[in-house]
Amino acid sequence: GSSLLTIDNNENLLSGIGKSVRAWMSHGDEAEQIPPGFKVIGHTESAKAAAIASYEKSIYGIQFHPEVVHTEQGTEILKNFVLKVCGAKQDWTMEGFIDSAVEKISKIQGNVLCGVSGGIDSTVAALLIHKAIGDRQKCVFVNNGLLRLNEEKEIEEMFKKQL
Repeated sequence: GSSLLTIDNNENLLSGIGKSVRAWMSHGDEAEQIPPGFKVIGHTESAKAAAIASYEKSIYGIQFHPEVVHTEQGTEILKNFVLKVCGAKQDWTMEGFIDSAVEKISKIQGNVLCGVSGGIDSTVAALLIHKAIGDRQKCVFVNNGLLRLNEEKEIEEMFKKQL
């Protein structure tokens, strides 16, 4: 449910969030002790350590859900994590990623065996590998038992035609 998260330290992760925000979290859970070297950077009425940080190790722990719409400024908290904590740059494009991935994969020597389930992750990986090394890739379809009715045949046909 909704809790008022009070910001105790607004550096890095909670930078620019303000003094408090509504955050979505479990009211009954609480970390009774925090690890050595960590500091509380945010708390609620029922959770004394709703957000903690070890600035020395650049490790953060949160007990609320920044990814849900119910958490005010949750997107900003996630953006702070990606840009300020992790130091990621916002200078990439999907096309640039594909070109970079294909270039790196193309340096693999020999043949590549690629297990595919028909899901998004393995399919995208298989397509990138195929784009990079072509016929040196061999795909093996692994039916994990979670497919819809007739989906197994559809996936097999797709991979036969495309790869």
